[in-house]
Amino acid sequence: MQRGGVTNRERRSRERGAVLVHVAVTLVGLVSFSALTVDYGVLWTSRRQAQNSADAGALAGAIALAFDNPTDKSVTGPASRNAFAATQANLVFGAAPSVTPATDITFNTCPDGTDTCVQVRVYRTSARGSALPSFFAQLIGITSQDIQAYAEAEVVY
Repeated sequence: MQRGGVTNRERRSRERGAVLVHVAVTLVGLVSFSALTVDYGVLWTSRRQAQNSADAGALAGAIALAFDNPTDKSVTGPASRNAFAATQANLVFGAAPSVTPATDITFNTCPDGTDTCVQVRVYRTSARGSALPSFFAQLIGITSQDIQAYAEAEVVY
């Protein structure tokens, strides 16, 4: 049967490619949504793990400062060593976070004026060679994700 000079077979033949275009556009949308949900989920899960690592490090440093040696705030002192060990025991996305004891574990003056605060920073960044991977976002050129966390604990006597 012809309609407007075109047979049904010819019309179906021309419309066959339209489905392919719709599937391709939908597939791009689904991959983009997957990149957002999976990679963003990895980022936030790892961010929480990094915060746990920083919290554990600050608490371990403060406990060592209170009970082991309250005056030894050196890099090799018990407070710094315990803080570092606690950060390394709490993994971030399956790997220990990057922590440099000399710069990332510090003993500063607390807001109340005492000098018994322990600050700890943990990193998973590309600058430190430990960035988080991205999975689907690699398709658009994003190969890694950076996170960091900070915690502070105070010894109160």
